Amino acid sequence: MLPDQDAELYQRIGEILASVMPPRAQRISALATVGDDWSEVSFEFAGDDGKPAHFGFDAHPAQAAGDIGEALIELRKRMAADGSDPWRHCRFDMRRDGKFDLDFDYAPSDV
Repeated sequence: MLPDQDAELYQRIGEILASVMPPRAQRISALATVGDDWSEVSFEFAGDDGKPAHFGFDAHPAQAAGDIGEALIELRKRMAADGSDPWRHCRFDMRRDGKFDLDFDYAPSDV
C-alpha cells in the first residue's frame, strides 16, 4: 500500500499526463531524470498501432513537464527521507483507461 502522500503525487502525475494525452494515444509516458532540486522530463506516446511517437517541438507540453518534474522531485525527497536509496531516473506509463506503471532506476549519479 502506498503512503497517502505518495499516492497523492502519483494521482497528480496521472492527472497531468491525462491532460496532455493526444486523442489518438492509447498510452503516454513521462521519462525523467531527477536530481535533488532539478528535473528533466520528456514524453512519448503510442496510438493503436503501438508505435512510439513524440510531441513536436512546438507542441511539447512544457508546463506539464515542469509540473511533473516538481512532483517527482518531491517524491524522490520523500522516498529518501524514508531511508530508501535515492533514484535518478524514472518512467511513468499511463494507459487510456487510467492504469499506470512506475519504474525507478537507481543508477549512480556519476554514471
